[in-house]
Amino acid sequence: EPRDPQILKAWLGLAAAIATEAGHLIDDGKYTPALERLSAVQRSLEHSASWNNLIGYAEFKLQQPEKAQRHLRQALELDPDNEGYLLDVTGLLTSRHAYAEAIEFLEVGLKRVPNSVGIRFSLAVNQLLDQRREKATSALEALHVENPELEYVSHALGEAYEAAENWSAMVTLGRKLQIPHPNAALGWYLEGTGLAHLTIQG
Repeated sequence: EPRDPQILKAWLGLAAAIATEAGHLIDDGKYTPALERLSAVQRSLEHSASWNNLIGYAEFKLQQPEKAQRHLRQALELDPDNEGYLLDVTGLLTSRHAYAEAIEFLEVGLKRVPNSVGIRFSLAVNQLLDQRREKATSALEALHVENPELEYVSHALGEAYEAAENWSAMVTLGRKLQIPHPNAALGWYLEGTGLAHLTIQG
């Protein structure tokens, strides 16, 4: 009864509560029940960015890439400055090996949110996967200098050095990481692998 404001308000409120519950289910990795709930409230929420993003993410996790891409793109169109939505779209593209398309999305996003660590990191990873190693390595080095505590950045930088067979840089990075984290494996792995290759070359 769309002409009755009280019924309409109650309907939209219930739909929002169901969508919120679906969001919690997605956080817990329960994508099928989340998708069922989001589908049930489609009529009331399908024009909202958050609903499109939630259902698109659930579809992505349930191996429904065509539907997921349509909904994730719709979420980004409705809220183009949302960093999370942009990263969800590019995550889907990366999973489908569409690295060049993901790079285009991320480059546009970086112009809107130039200081986003998430966008810069995702861009560098996709550049690395797309064999644009110099750009990727330079971006990861800058991120590592600015955020030395982020292990995933250090890990990706080590992979970039390894892909480029830059063994000396691997050794240097590995030794640097051992200082704040002497019990973590990454620093020792990078130094050991780099030294092994340098020894073979020599």
